[in-house]
Amino acid sequence: MAMQLRNTSTNEIVQLCDGLTLGRHQSCGYVVDDHSVSRVHAKIEWKNEAFTLADQQSSNGSFVDGRKQNIIRLRDGILVKIGEVEFAVVDESNSTAQEDTIYRQERHESARQRREIIEEQAGGLGDLSQQPLAIRALAFALGLGVMLGVIYLVRKAGEVF
Repeated sequence: MAMQLRNTSTNEIVQLCDGLTLGRHQSCGYVVDDHSVSRVHAKIEWKNEAFTLADQQSSNGSFVDGRKQNIIRLRDGILVKIGEVEFAVVDESNSTAQEDTIYRQERHESARQRREIIEEQAGGLGDLSQQPLAIRALAFALGLGVMLGVIYLVRKAGEVF
């Protein structure tokens, strides 16, 4: 069975194979650049027709469902943490459906973040059509005044040159 780990913070995909090591050290098969991860934190092993993650006596441990475990049987859909870094276990044969779900979640989150940024930046009057008539009239007069000022300055510049 082809399985993968997806780093939930970077979305990097790691193809699982027997003997793969995870850790901070450059000699590891997958290098995790995080201070909470040990130099050689965990090792992937193929046992009894399934992949397992074996903690290599790391400082901060390996977790599944919030519980510290030395050996974790990897199966589709679980979340594994090594140190403070979280990985989603993905069965590659189901990856298309999962990628679609992840893509939709990311688009939804991205749209929400854009809305929040726009709302923060808008600050001032917001949607002018929602303002009282007096505010709209004042904004119109201000815009008209700026436009007339620009026309005046362009004419004066034309006389000079």
